[in-house]
Amino acid sequence: MHAFLRAATRVNSDFGRGDAQDVSQVLQRVRLTGTAKLGAASAFVQLQDNRVWGFETSTASNSGNTDLHQGYFHVAGQNNSGTVSGFIRGGRQEIAYGRQRLVGSLGWAPTGRSFNALRLHGQAGAISADAFVAVLKPMGTVSGPGTTPDEPEQRQSSGAQLYSFQLGASPHKAFAAEVTTLYNVEDARDGDLGWTRSIGNVGAHVFGSPLASLRYDGEFNYQFGDNNGRDHQAWAGAAHVNYLATTGRVRFGGGGGYTIASGEACSDSPEQGCGAADSTEFFNFYPTNHGIYGIVDLFGWRNMRDAEVSAKLVVPKKLAFTVAYHFFQLHEAAGRWSNAGGATVGAGWDPDNNDHTLGHEIDLILRYTPFEKFFVEPGYAVFMPTQAGNTLGGDDPQHFAYIWAIANF
Repeated sequence: MHAFLRAATRVNSDFGRGDAQDVSQVLQRVRLTGTAKLGAASAFVQLQDNRVWGFETSTASNSGNTDLHQGYFHVAGQNNSGTVSGFIRGGRQEIAYGRQRLVGSLGWAPTGRSFNALRLHGQAGAISADAFVAVLKPMGTVSGPGTTPDEPEQRQSSGAQLYSFQLGASPHKAFAAEVTTLYNVEDARDGDLGWTRSIGNVGAHVFGSPLASLRYDGEFNYQFGDNNGRDHQAWAGAAHVNYLATTGRVRFGGGGGYTIASGEACSDSPEQGCGAADSTEFFNFYPTNHGIYGIVDLFGWRNMRDAEVSAKLVVPKKLAFTVAYHFFQLHEAAGRWSNAGGATVGAGWDPDNNDHTLGHEIDLILRYTPFEKFFVEPGYAVFMPTQAGNTLGGDDPQHFAYIWAIANF
């Protein structure tokens, strides 16, 4: 059993630009898990109920909010020496790659993320291979505007799919590498019969721990393809180094890094649409963005630059306190400012803007683990807009505070 509860409030969600109200919510998630096994084969089922407190119409109502989060068949095996192993998994399942910058389980959100996919994984010594195909939207008939408003047209759509192949090597704890290819293809959809997207991504991820107290992580991705009729070419990179002392009842650490992703220059106003001639904004696929680019969640891995430094204090198995600072910029000044979920922030973009700097963020996070498999985490962050952040967002800082608890039984 898994239980999730988080109370959160966001102040100045529009940076004082308009009259938007502060937002406060209590979010809840409960998951019940069952497994059946017969030899090398097993079946896994995970039911999930997620809700916002008070969303039902009354205390006597019972709005359905329970669904299948995961449900799959799993067949695993290995050779007699255990040096070669693998599995085949088919059904609804969570999938997470690396730091989850492109493919993640989105555990911060009460709903989480799972894929309807067929996945194959193999391991031979230090070499691993992983591949999956996921159906994101089914094939079927879609409808949209026709030649006359009163006569909508219909056509057959091949839906949407995500394909992946990853090859990894971990010869030593000081060095490991993964090469990942992703391919996302989408056909016509309801309301837009001409919509198509086919974007490929080739990425390299290197990471390791040359010292017990030191860890590094670097990733670079290049994208190509077609984005609704526009030639798509984009890129993104990230590099981080973190240190944490390995001895002492109280341990200190810190780290730093830099993240960047390409954008595209808009030529039209937000009311008209971006109007960029070429598709050069990095496509973020299906990530877990929370916490990677600050906990206010004003940024995803697209048209951005993020310089980060952090400090940490840890009492092993009990307490961890982190303070982090982020300096955020737009990579393409005339491009979109998008949040962690991909929605535009504030005015979105300004084709006449030539200033890259958006603002500064400070995060404070305390995680207390009084018992195994249970933690309580209060957090607070403030984003202070400046320069382009004032123009696109507003003049007032945005505050985000929460208290979060998770228990696994």
